[in-house]
This record gives sequence, C-alpha cells and structure tokens, in this order.
Amino acid sequence: MNLKQYSPWMVARLFLASLFIVSGFLKLSEPVENFRGMILAYGVIPYAWAVPAAIVMPWLEFLSGVCLFLGYFPRFFSMVLGLLALSFIGLIALAKLNGTLPANCGCFGENVHMSPYQMVILDSLNFLLALRLFQIKKHRLCVTA
Repeated sequence: MNLKQYSPWMVARLFLASLFIVSGFLKLSEPVENFRGMILAYGVIPYAWAVPAAIVMPWLEFLSGVCLFLGYFPRFFSMVLGLLALSFIGLIALAKLNGTLPANCGCFGENVHMSPYQMVILDSLNFLLALRLFQIKKHRLCVTA
C-alpha cells in the first residue's frame, strides 16, 4: 500500500462525507414528522416549507455524503455540503435573533442531542473543510475528477 496516495484532505473528505451520511441516515430512519417538528421548533421556516424540507433535506445530506465519500464529483458535492452547513449556521442565527432557538438542534435526529451552539462549531468546521475540498482541483482515489 502506498501511503502517498492518502492525504489529510482525503481523510477530511471521508470525515465530512461520513458526518452527513450519518446525519441523513438517522433522520431517514425516523418518521418524517419528527424532523418536521424540529424544523418548526426553530420558528424561522413557514409550515408550508417545513414539510418538503423535512422530506428533501435528509435525502440531500445522505446522498451528497455518499457521493462525496465515493469520490463522485467531489468538488460539486463538497460545495453542496458546505452550503448546507452554512445554511444550518444561518438557521441557528436567525432562530437566536427570533428568540426561538430550541435546546436540541435536531441535526442528527431525535436520538442524538447536541446544542445549537455545538452545531455552530461543527458546521463551521464542516463549512471550512468543504470550502477547502472545493478548492482542490484533483482529489485522490475518486471515481470522477
């Protein structure tokens, strides 16, 4: 095995992808109403948007994470996951300004409890990793460039 083919950025790619795979999978394994309730708890997104978001968001996280993990268009999917992380930070900020910030962020479903402040730190790291992964022109061990 040639260790030169493994870089810290490949490990970062696998970390970021795994995090979103787990996040999406945990939400997909629960009833959609649970995640819809978490979205509505933030008091920022209207009910009409919360329903489709509760259906689409876990699939977007899961499938984008799988694609990034496999190295399928890594620049594109790192951009998708970076924008998701940035939007989560924005959602938490808006809820804080609104005074409707829930105690549990709901980012990993009902069974994993993290505070919104913990998620801001994690999502900031995710955004920075995704930004760096997007900047890399050629990723190692990828299905596509």
